[in-house]
Amino acid sequence: MISFRVLGVVTDPPDAVQGDTVQVSAVLADAIGVQRPESVTWAVCAHVAIDPITGSHTCLSGDAQVLTGVDTSFVAPAPDGNNPYQILGFACAGGSLTVDRVSMHATCAGGDGFSFVRSVPVRVPPGNHNPGIAHVLLDGVELLDGVPGSAPLCQGDRTLCRALPIRVQFSPDAREIEPRIQADGGTLQVPEVLITEYLVDAGDLDGSFRSDGDVGIATGPNPDHTNTFVPPSMVEVVTLWVLALDDRGGFSYVRRRIDVAFGACSISRDRTVRMTSLPSTHSGWSGLCFGRKWAGIAYGATMRHEVSG
Repeated sequence: MISFRVLGVVTDPPDAVQGDTVQVSAVLADAIGVQRPESVTWAVCAHVAIDPITGSHTCLSGDAQVLTGVDTSFVAPAPDGNNPYQILGFACAGGSLTVDRVSMHATCAGGDGFSFVRSVPVRVPPGNHNPGIAHVLLDGVELLDGVPGSAPLCQGDRTLCRALPIRVQFSPDAREIEPRIQADGGTLQVPEVLITEYLVDAGDLDGSFRSDGDVGIATGPNPDHTNTFVPPSMVEVVTLWVLALDDRGGFSYVRRRIDVAFGACSISRDRTVRMTSLPSTHSGWSGLCFGRKWAGIAYGATMRHEVSG
């Protein structure tokens, strides 16, 4: 992570009909070790046009609902047929954010900006819910919110360092049954496809995404979406994001911290302390001590361009 960005947008519910109150929350990340004030402005409308030359966004359905705050809510307007609602978002870190309500052009004076679009589908009964993440485990130890886990740093040749498995366990109701309209007009009930995305601001991952398609259609709530993490070579606190997406617009995430040090210990949920120490001559490391986790990227959010300023 070397610059400010929007990883995704959580909408609750992930689909809507006219009159629904929809909660929206921007998932923001800045460069490692950087702490700057952050602001977000939102514009909600039934349809958006994007100028292919300037990148400017325009609401085609009349005046937009303009909102401010990293977390906020809006009331769904009348939809444009079955077209999804569109949310324009403008985020700014360390600067002053202004948005022209006519052209929807944003500037982040004195800071770094990012713009994005999030689609909210018009609900088709029975509706959708965001997939829940129940647990994240690093090498078998659960990473808990607000309690940094720990891992030994990787010394020497990184190809010789042990990769720690990261496993996600979804909530039992995360994978819902999705009604799909067939060519003959009939409806087929099929399970949703779940996707997991991973992101860390230091260290290395074995790729960013895991999905049901990697292992075949899942028959239970917890397909194997395991990734692996090699800690960095410096003592630092790593942020891990894990994002869960479904193929109907559902999106959720968790954020965890990992303390990386020469010797590491973590306290598991049952309060068991596990320790690892490293001989000074060891080029890699071994042991059973880790914890904390990391989460993902944007689903349903199409990243556009950096905001000028």
